[in-house]
Amino acid sequence: MMVDENDLLEVVNYDTIMRQQGYFVGYYGCTLAKNVVEEVKDKLGDNILVAKGMYIMLYVNGDSPVMIMSTVLEGLESLVSEDTCVIFDFIIDNNIPDENMEYEVLLSGIINSEN
Repeated sequence: MMVDENDLLEVVNYDTIMRQQGYFVGYYGCTLAKNVVEEVKDKLGDNILVAKGMYIMLYVNGDSPVMIMSTVLEGLESLVSEDTCVIFDFIIDNNIPDENMEYEVLLSGIINSEN
């Protein structure tokens, strides 16, 4: 993640997510906006249920409706426990088609219950 030295809030948010005890796992993808939540659920599996932190970065076209971003964020947030710290951000990238969305999801604080 590239962080500008003046972007204190983003550094603090990232630090909050990464300081969770346990290990972390992440996934990057690009799909139709309507498929993001199911794709993340499929790729990250049960890790979503036990994560203590979730960082979401969405890359969207500037012409994409805000409602689509909001729906995706709410859907991703609904996958985790209400105790999970969820932080999200987005970047405008006009090279992405309107109906698509690129995303990064980082889960942290995952404790393997089998150990």
